[in-house]
Amino acid sequence: MKAISIVESDIDAACASYYEAGWLAWELTDIRAIETPVKMIAKRKIYEVELS
Repeated sequence: MKAISIVESDIDAACASYYEAGWLAWELTDIRAIETPVKMIAKRKIYEVELS
C-alpha cells in the first residue's frame, strides 16, 4: 500500500464532489482473497465487493 497524489481528473472515480491540490489516496497492492467470510459495513455506500 502506498500513498499517491490525486489529480483533478480523479474526482469522478473517487466519488468526490470537489478537488483540492495536495490530496492523497491509498493505492492498494498485493490484494488477496479472504478465506473466511467477514461482515462489512460500507459507511459511505459507494463500495463494490466481488466475492469469488
